[in-house]
Amino acid sequence: MKTNPRNHRVAFRRARQRGTAVVVLLAMLAIMMILVAANGRTIFHLQRELRLIERQQVQRLNAAQTNAVIVLPPAGAPMPSAP
Repeated sequence: MKTNPRNHRVAFRRARQRGTAVVVLLAMLAIMMILVAANGRTIFHLQRELRLIERQQVQRLNAAQTNAVIVLPPAGAPMPSAP
């Protein structure tokens, strides 16, 4: 039984192409996982920064209310009607 050396070359070439495709696919999957992890971390930091800014705004607005000045009309003047 004779074997054709050409068939071996073709089979070897196909196996190499399949192996290369697997390596490329794994590399792309690894890159995608790195991007997902980086996005998750960025979102976490943005949420933390947003909470800090919100806390600062609430404190600033509460401080503005406590320092508000209420102007009362003089004792003899009629009271203005409520809107």
